[in-house]
Amino acid sequence: VPYAFTLGMGCWSYFMTVVTHPGRVPLAWRETANPFQVDEMTPLNGSHSQRRFCPNCCHWKPPRAHHCSTCRRCVLKYDHHCPWVGNCVGFYNHKYFLLLITYLPISCWIIVVTMYPLASTCLPLMISSSPPPATTTCPFQGLGLFNFSAAYAVTCLCAAVLTTFGLQHYWLLIKNKTTVETIQKLEEDNQYDLGFRKNCVAACGPEWWMWPFPTPATEISEEGGTRYQTRRLPPEPRSASCLGMAV
Repeated sequence: VPYAFTLGMGCWSYFMTVVTHPGRVPLAWRETANPFQVDEMTPLNGSHSQRRFCPNCCHWKPPRAHHCSTCRRCVLKYDHHCPWVGNCVGFYNHKYFLLLITYLPISCWIIVVTMYPLASTCLPLMISSSPPPATTTCPFQGLGLFNFSAAYAVTCLCAAVLTTFGLQHYWLLIKNKTTVETIQKLEEDNQYDLGFRKNCVAACGPEWWMWPFPTPATEISEEGGTRYQTRRLPPEPRSASCLGMAV
């Protein structure tokens, strides 16, 4: 039952990640965007303190939006392009992707743990060059033994890789950062970090009891992912030399 539940939820999350558009820049926002406007929902300093122009799409990009070279479009709150789902991970499907990399490794670990007693009996026979003893409890022989050993090894590898990948993205979740912001070292001040609870709500919605289910999330953002709440850090102090030149 636990395996069926996690596998079903994983398949549901995968489907929602694939079919949900990650978020395109609204046409109304493109037409009204002011490249020199800085409002209360925009960081005071950092890489997103001014509007950025996308030469590929020929329009201004909101904060945290980036152009995907694979999909050839600008994506709101762009995290990365995932080839395994054939889609970008962005504003509208971020929660589904987080659930996907949560349920899949759990399903793999359930297989690893439940099949370990059988694997501990069959794997030594696979490694050994001598014929199996008559008292062995391993139900596999020959090609069946090889297939079982290979499948168990691949499952262990998938469980380890997916767990590492999931922990990385959950670290980004609690910091309210995206993969591309981390790679490009954008927003080093991380003004989007609102605290553990608000960061989780920003990605998964305010109803915590709905977090385990791949349902739409109401994020802490206005105007459909074009503006984001920040911590409003004070401006950096000006150096003494700059002050002297100003005088």
